[in-house]
Formats: sequence, structure tokens, C-alpha cells
Amino acid sequence: MADIVRYYLPSTGAAAVSPAYAATWETVNSVVRLAAVTTKISSAMASQDTAESETGVAKDNLCVQYVTAALAAREWTTSDSLKIQILSARGSAVTTAYLRLVVRVVSNDGGTFRGTLYDGVDDNNFPTSPYTNRNMGGSVNVQNAVSQQLNDRLVIEIGGLQNNSGAWDGIVLRVGDNNASDLPENETGTDAYNPWVEFTMETGGGVIGPSGAIVSAEDVDGAAMMRGTIQSEV
Repeated sequence: MADIVRYYLPSTGAAAVSPAYAATWETVNSVVRLAAVTTKISSAMASQDTAESETGVAKDNLCVQYVTAALAAREWTTSDSLKIQILSARGSAVTTAYLRLVVRVVSNDGGTFRGTLYDGVDDNNFPTSPYTNRNMGGSVNVQNAVSQQLNDRLVIEIGGLQNNSGAWDGIVLRVGDNNASDLPENETGTDAYNPWVEFTMETGGGVIGPSGAIVSAEDVDGAAMMRGTIQSEV
């Protein structure tokens, strides 16, 4: 039995702590730090972007960092997996831009990193317009086993690997959660549906409940099993 949790990516709502950005990112000049949520807060769709001054050099540029609520202890393994769906676009002076996602486990105060669950880049170039759905090529496995301690948090960082033909152009990601529908699992859609990151935990250890706490599967009632909180899959 796999336990599944979907985090929404609002455009408002400050994160409780301010973890350092992953070393992967080379440009962090316009990053917004927000709280990831399991229940929609109806924040308006908004653009989070980053601009790059160098040309002809591929750079990893961070747009937004999301931090979860405090979680219970669990053991992440490489049997666990994750997905992301988010609308993306690149400026006209950006030759190529590919979605990059970094997910790490951090202590409750945001000061100590336990390990990196995933650090990867998609291979589908962003369009210049319209904003178009992007993912990591579907579901991807956790890359490293990480011990998550009591009250630790997940840090979800989203940006792009971009190469510019002209200075000071960049990429744009669309965040928010005020739509009745979530983005579908594809790389073609253009509807302004809710972006999300979803974790599938194959090895027990409890599931992340609607408030951000992890509870045992048998403690989750029917209402909490709905999309946006917790789902279960055999």
C-alpha cells in the first residue's frame, strides 16, 4: 500500500523558516520563499520569475522555495517517488530553459539539512508562450535514502536550467491554488490550473496529514483521503 500526499504551491503565505538555498542554484537574485500546503488556500495565480545577465552559459536559476509544516519522523528510501506539475515559460532572449527541481529534508528551524531527496532537470524546453505544463518526465524516484527526524520539514525548490542569447532575460513559473482543478499530468496543457508536487511513500512510516503532520493511514478519515490532502493507492 502506497501513501500519497499532494502539496499545493500558493502564491502567498510566508514559510515558517528560511532554509539556505541548495548549492545547485547559481542565480538566486529574485527568489520568493513560501509555505507549501496540503489544503488549498485559494491564492491567486501569479508569476515567479528569475533573470540572468550572462549569455551563452547554462545556469541553474532558482525562482521559488517552498517549505512544509513540521512533519513526523520517517525513513525515505529510493523506492519512494515524487511528481511535479507547473506552468512554465521562457523569455525571447532565452535559448533553452528546462525545469529543475530540488527537494531536501531540513530540521524544524531550517538550519540543518538531513539530505537531498531529489535534484534533477527535465529535458523539455520551456515555450516562449503560452505558459505550458511541465514536469520531470513523469514520476521520478527519490535519489537518496534520508532519515527524516521528528518535526523536520521538506524544502521544495523550483527553477530552471537556462541558457541566454541576450542579457537580463529569464524564466517564469506560475504558482497559486485558486482553481477548482489541478494541473493534469502532461507537458502540453496551458490551462491555469493549480501547480503541485506529490510524494508517493512506498515503505510505510505514516502519511502527511492535512495539517502537515504525519499520521498512520488507519487514523485518516474519509474526508482527509480526498485530493489535496491524502490519497491512498494499492
